[in-house]
Amino acid sequence: MKKLPFLAIVLIVLSCQLASAQKLTIKKNIAYIDGKEYLKISDCGQFAEECSISNLAGKELISINQLPEPDKPGTYFEVVFNGLNTAIEMRINMRYLVKLLYKKNIVAADGSLIPENVKKLKEEYKYMVIVPAESDD
Repeated sequence: MKKLPFLAIVLIVLSCQLASAQKLTIKKNIAYIDGKEYLKISDCGQFAEECSISNLAGKELISINQLPEPDKPGTYFEVVFNGLNTAIEMRINMRYLVKLLYKKNIVAADGSLIPENVKKLKEEYKYMVIVPAESDD
């Protein structure tokens, strides 16, 4: 009998989490959130040095540049918010980045960047910046 209230609480918590989760799909270079078009993504294949994210009207909002990792094999990305003079360096994949943009409300309904939210995102991820090691020369 004591397990019943506990089980009810667990079910409520799980249903709340599932109800609030957004489904992200990327098809034909368009990112969809819960089936609704959200952003356009340029062809950002594994070996693409540059790619971008645009609003649905085609205006480029974000440029993404691959940068080599100086200390170990691999790359990290410079995410540049065009027109805001703001960039963040992080290890991400496109799916995570699009989810992050949606979750942090970076793109307004009219397809423009929200400067205040970009600033908050930069503050939140400032410690993820990868700084190249200084040489001993």
